[in-house]
Amino acid sequence: MSNDKELITATISHYRVGVRTGKKDDFGAAFMEGATVTHRSMSEGSVETTSLDSFVGLVQSLLTEHGSLEETLADLDIHVADAIGTARAAFTLQIGDQKVNGVDIFSLAKVSDRWLITHKLYSM
Repeated sequence: MSNDKELITATISHYRVGVRTGKKDDFGAAFMEGATVTHRSMSEGSVETTSLDSFVGLVQSLLTEHGSLEETLADLDIHVADAIGTARAAFTLQIGDQKVNGVDIFSLAKVSDRWLITHKLYSM
């Protein structure tokens, strides 16, 4: 099981590279095809689920507008049950000069000895 946790940690690291670069291929190393992303806006009280492509587009627009994105995770908590898992972490997202705090929750599935994100839920 500790190897699974290491592999999940590596998948989350690939996700963070995608946030930093905005490249679809970098996100593709972390997400399963057809994955979805749900955002819970604390300020607006709304919940929205989008495709991975829409999320990548959002990241790309933030990079274009602000020049840089860097997500730092704290207290990564991973749970594994057979070939499914979850990972939860508090995060700080540096958007240009602005910092935003939130929480990421990832659902993952093990496919051919690789862990891939099937869904990302975040709030900030």
